[in-house]
Amino acid sequence: MYWCVHCYELNPAVDEPCVRCGRPVKRPAGFSYNDQLIWALGHPDGDRAALAAQTLGRRRVRAALPALRQAVQECRDPYLATAALRSAIEIAGVDELAPWLEDLTRCDSFMVRTVAQRTVERARVIVAAADPKTANARIRSPHRSRGSRRCRRFHRSPSPGRKSVERRCRRSSAIRGRSAGPACSPSRSGRSRARRHS
Repeated sequence: MYWCVHCYELNPAVDEPCVRCGRPVKRPAGFSYNDQLIWALGHPDGDRAALAAQTLGRRRVRAALPALRQAVQECRDPYLATAALRSAIEIAGVDELAPWLEDLTRCDSFMVRTVAQRTVERARVIVAAADPKTANARIRSPHRSRGSRRCRRFHRSPSPGRKSVERRCRRSSAIRGRSAGPACSPSRSGRSRARRHS
């Protein structure tokens, strides 16, 4: 079986006219592999179309950019549209597609809209990091000032002294439902022995 180059109809023979459109089924001369991938973007099989879109992005076929953008705009298959959008970004870059990506952030398709929004946000972060004005600007709160006493008190961990030991003992004894041990307070037997010796 052979796919028609013009209408994607299956035909039993390649040398005969298409059973659907009547045009030649055989591929024209000079039909390269990249041309086949671009042609496959309109294939009725969505898996083949999405795979063709991904392959075009890996190969960086710039001639496929109009077809990829058309696949995104038509959005007949969300998976195909998402693959075509990612391949278009990989081929052309964010700077060239910035106005189009801004429009796609309001697209009806959730998958396409999500990819466009994440790409735009990532590009903004990269631009902000590359800008020397924003890169040198540090937002410092009073709690994070290096010379602040409050900062040192806030970040310094308490040393394991008697107070911290007593606090842990009270917490553990409260959980067990018993009175605190000798580390926290004298036991009842200890107080009775102290009375006898006194």
